[in-house]
Amino acid sequence: MEHSDVENSSLNEIIVYKKRFVIAFLMSLICMLSVVPLSEYASITNVIAHFYKVDNYFVNLLSISYPIVYLIGFMPINWIALNYGIRVNVTICSFTAAIGAILKYVAIEQGLFWISLVGQIFSAISGIYTYSCAPQIANVWFPVTETTSVISILVIANYFGIASGMLIPPLLVGNVNLENLDLITTRLRFFMLAQSILGVFLFIAMLFGFDEKPRTPPSFAQQAANEHQNMASLFSTLKALICNRNFVLLVISSGIIMAISNSNSTVLNQLVLSEFSNQGETVGILGMLLLFMGCFSTLLLGYITRKYAKLRIIYSVYNTLSLISMILYSVSFQLELVWPLYITTSLLGFFINSNLYIALSFSAELTYPELESVSSGILLALNQILTIIFTLIATKLIYNFKAIGCLIFFIILMAICVVIDCFIRGEQKRQLKENEREHFVSSE
Repeated sequence: MEHSDVENSSLNEIIVYKKRFVIAFLMSLICMLSVVPLSEYASITNVIAHFYKVDNYFVNLLSISYPIVYLIGFMPINWIALNYGIRVNVTICSFTAAIGAILKYVAIEQGLFWISLVGQIFSAISGIYTYSCAPQIANVWFPVTETTSVISILVIANYFGIASGMLIPPLLVGNVNLENLDLITTRLRFFMLAQSILGVFLFIAMLFGFDEKPRTPPSFAQQAANEHQNMASLFSTLKALICNRNFVLLVISSGIIMAISNSNSTVLNQLVLSEFSNQGETVGILGMLLLFMGCFSTLLLGYITRKYAKLRIIYSVYNTLSLISMILYSVSFQLELVWPLYITTSLLGFFINSNLYIALSFSAELTYPELESVSSGILLALNQILTIIFTLIATKLIYNFKAIGCLIFFIILMAICVVIDCFIRGEQKRQLKENEREHFVSSE
C-alpha cells in the first residue's frame, strides 16, 4: 500500500514498514556498544590497576557503576519514555555512549583515572534503556509474528557487547609487559577510539534516522496498547504491574536466575582457581563458553517461541534444565579434571543465559498493554540488586568453603525458582488481543 492510502485504510488492515529493519539494526548496534564497558575493565583489572596506580577495588568500581547507575536511573528513563517517547530515550542513550567513550579515550593517561570513572558513568547511563528496550522496540515496530525474533536479536547484541569487552582488551594488552606503558597506552587508545567513532556515528544516525514509531501500528494489539499508554501515567502503570500477581512471580523468579548467572560469571575466576590452580587461561575460555552458548540458545529460542508461542511452558522447562545443568556444573568442580568443566559450562550457559530473552518476552505478554520498558525495567532492577547481593555472598562462601559452598548456594536458589514457576499462569495477553479479530498484513 502506498503512503497516500495509509490514512484511508480500514481498521481490518495493518501495514508494516521496511524501515523497521533499519531501526532493529541501529538498536542492535547501540545495545552492543552500551554494554562493552561493562566488562572491558574487569577483563584486564591488573593492567588498569598498574597503569593508573590504583587498587583493584577502584577498578572494580568501574564495573559496579553499571548496576548502581541502573538502579538510580531506570525510573526517570521510563518516565521520559512514557511522557516524551522512545526517540528521546534512544537519543540520550546514543549521546551518553559517545560521550562516555570519548572521555575514556581522553583518560588514557596516568593520573586521569577519575576521568575514566566519569566516562564509565556516562556509558552506564546509555545502558539503562538499552537493557530493557527489546520488547518495546519489537512491539512498536514489528508485527506479532516477528516480535520474538527481534527481542532475541537485541538480547544477543547485548551478549556480543559483553563478550567484546571481555575478549578484545586481553588480546590487546593482556600479554604486554606491565612496564611497557607506551604500548599499553597506544593499544588502549586504539580500543577507545574505535568505540568513540562508533558512538558518534550512532548518535548522528539516531538523531536523524530514528523515528518514534511507524505511521500506523504493526498489529491490532499494538494499536490498542498505544491507546492505553497515551492515557496512562507512570504511577498508574506501576500500580497495575505491582498488582499483577503473575508478573510479580516472574520478576522474583527471573531476577534470581539472572542474578545467579551474573554472579557466577563475576566470581568465575575465584571458583576455578579455588579448585584448579594455575588455570587462569581456563577462566577466559569458560567465560566465553557461557556467553556464546547463551547467544546460540537465545537465537534458537527466538525460532521456537515464534513457532510455538508457549512462553510459560518454555520458561519453566528452561529453568528446570538450568537447575540440572548447575548440579552437573557443581559436580564437575569436584572431579579434578578440567575437560568435564568445559562441557558442563557450555550446558549451563546454554540454558541459564537465555533466561533474559524468555523473561523479557514473557513479561511483555503478562503485562500487556502496559509500557514494556517499565515492566522490563522493574524485572531488570531486581536482577541488578540481587546480582550485587549474590556476588558478595558467593565471594564469602568461596573464601570459606571453596567452590562447592558457593555452588550449593546457587542450586538452592534455583530450586526455589523452579517451585515459583509452578504458580505462574501463562497469560499471553498480547497474543489473545491479536487473535480477537482476523486481519492481514500488507508490506509497504
